[in-house]
Amino acid sequence: MDNSVNVQITAYQPADLNQVIYVLERCGDDAKKELFIENHKRTFAWCARKKEQIIGVLVGWTNNFHPYANYISLHIHPKYRLEAVEDKLIKALQQVPSVYPFQMSSWKNQYPTSAFYTRNHFEKIRCTYTARLDLNKVINDSLTSHKAIISSKNYIMYDLEQWKNIDTYLYDLAIHIRDDYAQKHMVNPLGVYEIKKWQELLDAEDIIKQGSYIVYDYSSKQIVAYGLMHFVNNKVVELGWSNGKLNALKKWESILWKQFYLAWNQGYYSVEMEIDNTDQERLNLLDQYPFETISILNTYHLNT
Repeated sequence: MDNSVNVQITAYQPADLNQVIYVLERCGDDAKKELFIENHKRTFAWCARKKEQIIGVLVGWTNNFHPYANYISLHIHPKYRLEAVEDKLIKALQQVPSVYPFQMSSWKNQYPTSAFYTRNHFEKIRCTYTARLDLNKVINDSLTSHKAIISSKNYIMYDLEQWKNIDTYLYDLAIHIRDDYAQKHMVNPLGVYEIKKWQELLDAEDIIKQGSYIVYDYSSKQIVAYGLMHFVNNKVVELGWSNGKLNALKKWESILWKQFYLAWNQGYYSVEMEIDNTDQERLNLLDQYPFETISILNTYHLNT
């Protein structure tokens, strides 16, 4: 029996707000409420109704940072997670004019299942691992200090605060980070190239300046490696944007060990890192160090 026979798909209306928020809360997706409360952030929304009750929502929005995709998320009340209902909502995308692909993400082994994406002809474009490293598994006082040393006399390592004495407005660093980021996100291209925006991102409140490092080559007058560190909570720090290209790998590893040592020395228990499967050098860390994968986020594209 087709469970979707009595389900109707209709465009979202302001009068639906309370029912939609209830569905989002039941799905544990409170963050998406703002797409409906502040409707300028929403590009479209469709509701799945059984009789007069809304049991599912498909919502779309755009992202200025990555403007070459239409972002969507699907929310079905747990009681009504029937495959036919999900598929019926996705078919509503055929009524949404779009030059760019629709992009949707979900955690591995959670709703929606991989079978849903296969059935509806989505293409997986990226897999993002969140990995955590217990610092006690790698810290050895003398060994860690040694590995954090840059061996070449042409190179010197600065923390972010010290680097501002050389690159006052972080202009050179911002260019390196922007260009590296763009190179690693070719499937879903970058849309923000204005260097001022990237300089602002380097001034975020959660960046730990003492634990963010730049390796500078005085002979060529160039940045050869960098790695940022962010505060998560009193036990955990996150390793952010970094340069791990092969020609700078050894310098980057020196930064990693410096970060490990500083975090451990300041009382943090572990470091976390997001690693995309499009970043092979960073992905190799999962084999080189005893990182534990704590979550996997799969991202898909759909062309209609």
